[in-house]
This record gives sequence, structure tokens and C-alpha cells, in this order.
Amino acid sequence: MDEFYTYLSAFWATWFPLVVSGAMMGVDGIVTRLWPAGKAWLDKVPEARRRAVELSFIAFSVFYAGFVAWQGEYSSWLTEHDAKIAAQTTVGTDAITMQQMQAKLDAAQYAINQYNNTDVGKQQKIINALNSEVSSFEQDRIEEARERHLSKEQINQIVKVFSPLVKTFPDVEVGAIDPSEATGYGNEFIYAFHLAGLTVNGISPQSGNSSFPQESRLGSPEMKGLFIGVAPGSDISMNKKALLFYTSLAEAGFKSAFMGYNGMQKDEFILVIGNK
Repeated sequence: MDEFYTYLSAFWATWFPLVVSGAMMGVDGIVTRLWPAGKAWLDKVPEARRRAVELSFIAFSVFYAGFVAWQGEYSSWLTEHDAKIAAQTTVGTDAITMQQMQAKLDAAQYAINQYNNTDVGKQQKIINALNSEVSSFEQDRIEEARERHLSKEQINQIVKVFSPLVKTFPDVEVGAIDPSEATGYGNEFIYAFHLAGLTVNGISPQSGNSSFPQESRLGSPEMKGLFIGVAPGSDISMNKKALLFYTSLAEAGFKSAFMGYNGMQKDEFILVIGNK
């Protein structure tokens, strides 16, 4: 049954125009004999023009039938061609993959051979070096995952040292770099400063509002710890407040370092929490 439908689709697209155009040659005579009104209408059109229209229709039908037949053949060829290209591409990709796998196998075999060609002492040294590197890497990851926190004793020490300096530092600026660990550590410093009565980032402890570290940046990810940012190129000895804050942090048990910080005036400073 599928073959019959296929035949009908081909017949309709290719042969039907030819059959109809051929039948058009007899329409003139049929209308003349069986339809008087139609004959009267046809008589108004010159016979030569009627014949020209019929021949033009036949010529177009032949051309159309030829085009449809060519289109069918071309579609079949194109489908077959695409299938061949796809097959060739798959084969080429598989060959490249095999070459890559072979290269990796060769590299692994070379490493094994090099290892086997060394004496036992050297092999043990290699193993020890690898184990040391793995242990160091694991320790670094553990340190990175461990967050910094102020102990109760450290908070009490900050309160003890900075409480007498409330008037000296009317508004302390505190910032932290992007990572959330540094921000969390900075929040704990702000909490301790508030307990000491200091206003931080414009928020006083009496307001009942929360203050958070300003978003800050350091010149290098290798800059770790606490930093006191001052005006770039300024004479630190002339910034009395920054020096007093530095010595007060040290008295509370915290090491810090000065650094240039854009946006600071000569008599200003900011505490920046860096990487751990």
C-alpha cells in the first residue's frame, strides 16, 4: 500500500500536469459542441490566440514535470552524499581520538619505564617527594577552609585598649576584600569596636544599627592579614591617628602593616581585612 501512495505522489507531481495540458487541446472542441454560451465566449477570442495559450500551457507543463523529476533525483543524490560525508567525518574523528589515546598511553608507558629504570633508593625519594607535595597541598586546603574568628579574650583586649580612645577616633573606617571569610572576620572587628564605644563606618553603637565592612581591594592576593590604608605617598609619621591606631592594634595583640590606599586624605586611615 505504501508503494501505491508513493506512485500517486510521483504521478501527481510529474505526470498530472502533462495529462491535464494534453487534455486542454480538446477543450476547445468540447466547449463548442456542448456549451453554446461558452462557444459564444470563445468565438470572441481569435483561434490563433487560443492555440498559443494551449501550447504555452503544454510547454510550461513539460518544463514543470522535468523540474520535478530532476528535483527528486537531486534530493536522493544529496541525501546519499550527506550520509557519505557524515560517515567520513565519524571515521576521521575516531582516528583522531585513537591517536590522542595512543599518545597518552605512550606517555604513561614512558613514565613507567623511567621509574623502573631507577634504583630503589631513587624510587623511594620520588615517592617521598610526591607524598610531601600531597600532604602540603592537603594542609593548604585545610587552612583555606578554616575561617578566622576573634576569641573572647581578643575581643576583651580590643575593648580594653580602644575604650579610652573613643574621642580620638570619632569614626573608624573598616573594609574587607571580596571573599566572604574576610568580610566575616571584619564584622567581628566591627562588633568589638562597637563594644569599645567606637563609631564604625558612620554607624555608632548607640544607633542599634549594624555596620558592615566596606568593599576594599589590595594590590596583590599575597597581601595577607591586617592593613592600615593611608594616602598613597604620604608621610606616615605625619598621620598621628594612623600611627596611634597601629600601635593600639599591636597593644591589643594584632600585627598590621601600612599601605597606600586611594581615596584617603593625609590625616585619614582605614583598617582593611586582607586574606588570611
